Amino acid sequence: MDSLTTSVTDGVRFYDGGWQSDVSEVVVLVHGLGNSLNFWAGVAPRVSEHTRVVALDLPGFGGSRLPRLGFSLESITDDVATFLKRRGVNRCRVVGHSLGAIVAMAIASRRPEMVSRLVLVDGTLISANKSLANAAYAVRHPILALNVAAQFAGGVIPMNEATIGLLLSSGFLRRILLWPFVASPSLVDGELLRVALAGNRGGLGVLRILRAVRETGSLDLMRRVVQPVDLLWGSNDRLIPERDIVWSRATLSVERELVLDNCGHWPLIERPEAVADFLISGMETLR
Repeated sequence: MDSLTTSVTDGVRFYDGGWQSDVSEVVVLVHGLGNSLNFWAGVAPRVSEHTRVVALDLPGFGGSRLPRLGFSLESITDDVATFLKRRGVNRCRVVGHSLGAIVAMAIASRRPEMVSRLVLVDGTLISANKSLANAAYAVRHPILALNVAAQFAGGVIPMNEATIGLLLSSGFLRRILLWPFVASPSLVDGELLRVALAGNRGGLGVLRILRAVRETGSLDLMRRVVQPVDLLWGSNDRLIPERDIVWSRATLSVERELVLDNCGHWPLIERPEAVADFLISGMETLR
């Protein structure tokens, strides 16, 4: 699995591929907590065969500089919207994975003229958000709180070649370290995992964006979204109980859904072809 070919402009690292003259919209891919655009390496090239795709490192993550006005959700979404405008992206559908879905919904609510549709990939994190914001809720749901903590720890820890190599060479470490993220650690494609984790620089950015997300209730944010929404999630995602899906259906204008069997919180790594196919199957609404 090859890394995505990227550029850096105005302090933002990004991938921009698949220019199509007959498509009026662009697919924008937003990564999750502590990750980078490298997580889309198994998805973006396939979708780029059908339309223009832009994936970017969020401010303060991967190869992008820190946000101009600090780690508030508003400043991050405004920085992303400004970058997209400079790239000539005036109309797009935004695909957000995990906490990237929070950013995606914030962009949709703050810049509704830019966003035609949202695709939330394991992004209905209502219960996880409550666990972050409310200690009493976390105590009442200890298993969920443990998984939230594991996700947080995984995002904070930076990854270098030596660490990634050790992880891939040891079946024991793979099981121990990947259990919060995937359903079957032993079945994950090692080369795709190597490419994805290479962009994880961890650090204080994770702490700061978590604080920003904690201050923004997921349900309140969902209520501001007026665009149609597609949902995709893994059946074994430990962060998304069934009640989150029910609440999301009741709050958002959900039009399409796909649940991937035997898949956890990282379908971009576990089932990249299925994720890409789901995005491609909605392309008729782009034209």
